[in-house]
Amino acid sequence: MNRNNNKVNLYIVLIFISILSFSPLKVFSWGARGHSVICEAAIHGVKNKDLKNYLLHQTLTLAYLCNIPDTYWRKGPQAEIGSPTHFIEPDLVGGRLEDVPVKFADYVAKYSNKTNLIKQSIVFSVPQELGSSWWRTEQFFNLAIQQKNINDMLIYMGIMGHFVGDTAQPLHNTSNYDGWQNNHGGLHSFYENQIVINMEADLLVKVTNALVTAEKELKLDKNSPNIVEKMKALSILSFNDLKELFKIDSKYLIEPSQLKFEKGMDLKTPAKRKDPTIVKNGFEKLVIKHMARAATQLAHFWDQVYIEASKKPDSVGLFDSKINRYDFPHTPAFVVPDYLDKK
Repeated sequence: MNRNNNKVNLYIVLIFISILSFSPLKVFSWGARGHSVICEAAIHGVKNKDLKNYLLHQTLTLAYLCNIPDTYWRKGPQAEIGSPTHFIEPDLVGGRLEDVPVKFADYVAKYSNKTNLIKQSIVFSVPQELGSSWWRTEQFFNLAIQQKNINDMLIYMGIMGHFVGDTAQPLHNTSNYDGWQNNHGGLHSFYENQIVINMEADLLVKVTNALVTAEKELKLDKNSPNIVEKMKALSILSFNDLKELFKIDSKYLIEPSQLKFEKGMDLKTPAKRKDPTIVKNGFEKLVIKHMARAATQLAHFWDQVYIEASKKPDSVGLFDSKINRYDFPHTPAFVVPDYLDKK
């Protein structure tokens, strides 16, 4: 009787694993510390003195807001809508980031009815399967500009930071987002969470010091208003670091991961790695580079938000002394992607 129960329990577990394997929800992202460091470092990259001074007073708020999509918004049915907005992976259908159109409608048209190379099925929904992080960032940029006071603007600026941070992480730009396609299964969380939380307390200082180098690398055009083009450029830079990331990870693998497909199910055995507290220094240079890129691009976007908002007729008093700088938005309402139905 016990043996039969064990078989039933094992069968249930395997079904559950299979469901997770085919689920479009991807819960990977920079951990809480990673997003917090990126958004705090970005404050130090802001050029406008008035804006920078205000943001310095809102450091805790920004660190909190930059994690909202991974914390508060991960709950309930909205998670299914929000999850694909954290990544973009045209290689799922054999495409390249360089060839992705910057107009959302063109993006959908280009990859609709293509074959999903992992599932070997026709793509049902381009934004759901290939992701839409670039346009999600643009959405929050536009929402920030539309606000009438700096506190409301801050909410969308902070949340926007989450998606900029994700795009700077190489594994958010590939269908091999967790390394299973080349025996690095489990790398995503190991790299951006386990490695990051074990790095020394001066991580913020190191990322902030790297902003100058990142700014030269990104070559951000202050006169170009196209947010999606800039996000695309960031994705390409990030994707090009994948080989280096896998190479570093290979040094610390004890056993490679295994992926088997049996009886209609993906059976996954994660790679075994050396303890992150031992190998963290091997990843440090790459982590700092990726975070500095994100922080630099985000600071640039924040400056652009302020410039665009200041052009509005009702922008007088943007930093009005009556504004309560201690208002803390604990539960910002989930924002539905507004570009999904654009044809």
